[in-house]
Amino acid sequence: MNKKVISAFNKSRKIYEARKIKTVLIRKDIILSRQKIRCIMIKNNLVSKYAKLKHRNHTQNNS
Repeated sequence: MNKKVISAFNKSRKIYEARKIKTVLIRKDIILSRQKIRCIMIKNNLVSKYAKLKHRNHTQNNS
């Protein structure tokens, strides 16, 4: 099962987290809990990439 989780993670360009990997594995008729997938990811040091929020300063016009 570890290899299947790792391959699903790598095929996603290291973007998917446990929830999305679970849906990918369900499509392949492999049933694992999110907690189990998360444990496998932690043991193999798999961390998903994520985009940081960009904050924009907004100014108000008092007219």
